[in-house]
Amino acid sequence: MQQSILDGNTGTTGRKAWAFGLGLERLAMVLFEVPDIRLFWSGDARFLGQFKAGAEQRMHGLRD
Repeated sequence: MQQSILDGNTGTTGRKAWAFGLGLERLAMVLFEVPDIRLFWSGDARFLGQFKAGAEQRMHGLRD
């Protein structure tokens, strides 16, 4: 977050803030024990083929 935005919108100066998000990918990482978020966008058929609609399963062979 840019300091000028924080200062202009809060009426205070010199304060610090953190901005973060919790997307679906992060939730899927926890649920399926995926070690690296980049795998979701890799296009790797071995990785993407482990997902099935409506089925919860653990990923295999992804941990170091």
